[in-house]
Amino acid sequence: MDVFQIISLLESELTEKRGQLRKKVDAGACYELCDRLRHSLPESIEEANFILANKQKILVNADTAAKNTIREAEDRATHLLDNAELRRRSEQEARRLIDETNVKCDNLVQRTKEHLDGVFKDLEQFLVSALSLIRRNRDELNGMPLLGNKE
Repeated sequence: MDVFQIISLLESELTEKRGQLRKKVDAGACYELCDRLRHSLPESIEEANFILANKQKILVNADTAAKNTIREAEDRATHLLDNAELRRRSEQEARRLIDETNVKCDNLVQRTKEHLDGVFKDLEQFLVSALSLIRRNRDELNGMPLLGNKE
């Protein structure tokens, strides 16, 4: 028998009239119908009763869980922001170091060019001097009389 049939029977027992006088309510039948009703209630109604009986505790637990979730989300957001700030600073420092290194490299290249220019200038002067000496020696050599020829 379903819950609604049991309720109908209980209503009939409580409200039905016989003859001119009202029928006397059979308390035993009513208790039996109530017992049937109690056993016929689905689990969800029992769960609803449990929830109603424990609603304050359930609300406190839900509130605590929600606050914990919010706190964890805020902590995570703070951590992400800290990481973003750290990353921004790291990228800024990396750009600064790259710029500084480029300046140092440019200076080193310039000093190397200047040094090599000095080395090449010295080499050029040495070679010009050597070439001049070679020309003079050739000229002297060509200006010298041959020993077998006494002209």
